[in-house]
Formats: sequence, C-alpha cells, structure tokens
Amino acid sequence: MIGQNLFKTYLSNWKTPPQFIILNGEEGSGRSSLIELITNKFKYQTVICGTSVEEVRNIVSLAYTITSPTFYIFYNGDKLSIASKNALLKIVEDTPKNAFFIMRTEFGVIETLKNRSFYYEMIPYSFDDLKRYFIKEDKEDLFYKYSQICKNIGQIKIFLSSPYEDIVDYCNKITDVISNVSQGNILNIPTKLNLDGKSDKWNVTLFINILEWTILNKYKSTKDDKYFQAIFRLNDLKSKLRIVGVNKQIAFDNFLLGLKYLL
Repeated sequence: MIGQNLFKTYLSNWKTPPQFIILNGEEGSGRSSLIELITNKFKYQTVICGTSVEEVRNIVSLAYTITSPTFYIFYNGDKLSIASKNALLKIVEDTPKNAFFIMRTEFGVIETLKNRSFYYEMIPYSFDDLKRYFIKEDKEDLFYKYSQICKNIGQIKIFLSSPYEDIVDYCNKITDVISNVSQGNILNIPTKLNLDGKSDKWNVTLFINILEWTILNKYKSTKDDKYFQAIFRLNDLKSKLRIVGVNKQIAFDNFLLGLKYLL
C-alpha cells in the first residue's frame, strides 16, 4: 500500500489492536486497505455490520456472547443514524474483552464516539505518492496531463478504469454550452452518474473532480469571475452530497440549473 506510513507505524507497534478504531477520509483514501492490513495482522474472525438501529443492537448483543477475538467492521459509518450511534456508544463505553470495532467514515462521527476511539484521519497523498502509482500502472504520461484530478490512490484506480476521456470531453461541453442548453436536457445530465452506488455509470466523485478541474482550467485561461463563482457552487454541491439521506438527483439538478444561469 502506497502512503499512510504513520498508520503503518502504529500498526507495527500494536500487540493487540485498539478496541474501537475509526478511519476517517475521503472516498479512495485507503481506509479499506488499512482495514485489510489490520485484519491480516491479527487474524481474528470478522463480522461485517449493518447500520440500522436493529442491526447495531444485534451486533451489541452478539459482541457480549462471542468469546473469541472478533472484529466488528462498519464500512458505512456515515450511514449510522443518531439512534444507531447511541446504541453503539453503549458498548464502546463498556467493550467486551474480545470485541474489536472498526468503523470507516468520510464525514466524521459524533464526538462521544470519537473521544472513545483510536481516531485516524487519512493523510493526504503526496505528489510523489500519486506519481509513483501512475508509474506503477505504466501511465506516467497521464499523470502529467491529469494529475490534479485525482486526490488519492483509490480515485486514480477509478479514473484509470473509467472512460475518462469521454468524461473530460463531456465536462468541457457542460462548461462551454450549458447556458444555451434547455432545462430538460440539463436535467438529463445526472442520468449519466452512478447516484445510487449500484450501477456501472460514471463515478460521482470522479465526475465532480473532473468538472472542478475543467472549471479551474477555464478560470486560469480567462480569469473570468463566473468560473470562480462556479467553484463556490460546486463546493456547495459537495457539502450537500455529504448529508445522510440527501436526494442526490435533486442536489445535482439544482446545481446544474444554477450553473446554466451563471455561465
């Protein structure tokens, strides 16, 4: 695994893992890879956990009955409701000896959980880390052309496996002609995106990163303030997409309609 050397140092020094670990970072930052490193080192049995209140309560009950060392892994910690987090907090305050919880989050957790955990914020990947991965994949030429699009190794993997040239062309068209496009056609743009996480359409984070890169390039070449304002609107969209339960389709529709009248 490239990067995250600080965590690797922690891991090498652990005789037993902390009983509650939270790994916080953006999509593709390597959180799942760190979970794999932990579970490979300690070889405990693992239980993959759901996020509903009932599922969390069942996990809590299970953890009090299983006597062999067990990892309880929450891959979707951001989807835990307040009620689910409160149910989990009860066992965090009095964790059974052989229960070890790992939670993957992107937008952080309530302070009461954070304060009772080993909380690790994924370290941003360096320029050299990203370059090294492109070289490893024999794509060094793409690094110099598109290096600012991908923020971490996971995003590079998605980028290289996607029709990135098509997405770049599409984002250029959006910024060039959206002001002249009908509202109906604008509302068709999100249909190209994997908004529900279950399809093989374009990855949402990748699309946003490419659109942001496109708008920034427009600003650098024109110094037109409208592109600067577009970045603010895009950042607002990112914030809305972080809200648990948000309607992503509506969030994108509103952003794109605003972009039409801005550009």
